[in-house]
Amino acid sequence: MLTQTIALPSSHLRSDFKSTSNAHPLRLILARLSFSQLDKLSPRQLQWLVAAAAFVQRSILAAQRARTYLAARPLLAAALVVLLLALLLRWRGWV
Repeated sequence: MLTQTIALPSSHLRSDFKSTSNAHPLRLILARLSFSQLDKLSPRQLQWLVAAAAFVQRSILAAQRARTYLAARPLLAAALVVLLLALLLRWRGWV
């Protein structure tokens, strides 16, 4: 969780993107546009954005761990598919 906000000058951030030699030019343009939009955010909005990004990152990692777990146990994955199919059919009124 974000406990303090560290303010960096936007010129410092933009110079880091200019120094990347193998970056795609479109990504550089999008990064510059993103930083110009981030300059307009209040600290509270920036905190909310960081918290949302952290939540998305944790969710992606949890999904990757679950996929790895199910890939190692194919019978459990098949049982879950059958269970979901049964719930879907019951919800639709076919069973």
